[in-house]
Amino acid sequence: KPNNKIVEKESHKGDIMGYVISGELTLEIIDRGVFKIKAGDAFYVKAGQLHVARNEGDRLLKMVTMQLR
Repeated sequence: KPNNKIVEKESHKGDIMGYVISGELTLEIIDRGVFKIKAGDAFYVKAGQLHVARNEGDRLLKMVTMQLR
């Protein structure tokens, strides 16, 4: 959803990898920084890493994600 300002920290049991198809993902990895992931870019979050992912832009964000065991 565009213009999402909700901040909800989460972590996962497995590594997460993803690819942004359109829009822009703001990915904050706690103690690592804030990253702007644009269309055509991929990202990776290690298992157990506390993070926040949100769509702060004005376009619909479309992405594909996969959780590894």
